[in-house]
Amino acid sequence: MKFLRFISALLLLLIVKPGASCAQASGWDIDPNVNGWFSYVGKYRLHDRFGLYNELHFRRTHVVTGWQQYLFRPGFDYFANPNLKLTVGMTVIRSHPYGKWPAPRVIPEQNVWVQALLKQKVKRLTISHRYRLEERWIGVAHATGNEVLIAGYAHASRFRYRLTFKVPLGKVSGKNRLALTVFSESWLNLNAWHLPVSFNQHWFSATLGYALSKDIGLQIGALHQWLFRGNGNRFESNPTLLAGFSWAPDFRRKG
Repeated sequence: MKFLRFISALLLLLIVKPGASCAQASGWDIDPNVNGWFSYVGKYRLHDRFGLYNELHFRRTHVVTGWQQYLFRPGFDYFANPNLKLTVGMTVIRSHPYGKWPAPRVIPEQNVWVQALLKQKVKRLTISHRYRLEERWIGVAHATGNEVLIAGYAHASRFRYRLTFKVPLGKVSGKNRLALTVFSESWLNLNAWHLPVSFNQHWFSATLGYALSKDIGLQIGALHQWLFRGNGNRFESNPTLLAGFSWAPDFRRKG
């Protein structure tokens, strides 16, 4: 229980305080947005070594009333061993205008990515390290008369590292159905040589998961997004509601 109280207090501190305290201390221009992110995650095991993966995200501003972003992310999994999974995939993104510095129109993005996920167990606690490299093609908006069109695509590279802790909380109806997941993820912009050159964003999240069955789960929680918006001192500080549905069927032949 002490661990749970500590995590709850830390999440509350990160969600409520960063924007105001950092702005006062550094003169940063902070835009807070209260968002709602709703997701589906599918993991389809086809073979001892191979599987398919996909995510679908509906991200809303003012929790539900306006669009922020839409993502579709399919991937192909390779299970190197019980503790290492390698994935290659792509993402289709549509980012909508919102907040204090809205884009001039919906901005499309396509990216391809490679990922390594390492897991380790410490008693009841599962610790995972996720490393992802993204090669991005982002739409460039160009005003022509009264219209804003996508004039082409700019290439960019980005690296993401996520550290996750997951612990079961107890049994419901005799089964381990509840779990707490806490993660911290840092995003870095890379140059042409894939060296980090600038901060992109940071996420901190805590979610409560409930297993409806062996394959199906529900998640509810909160996330704080700290997003750099350019011009030296522009940031978003976004407390975000999370709600998710997951399905992880195993299609391997039994026996």
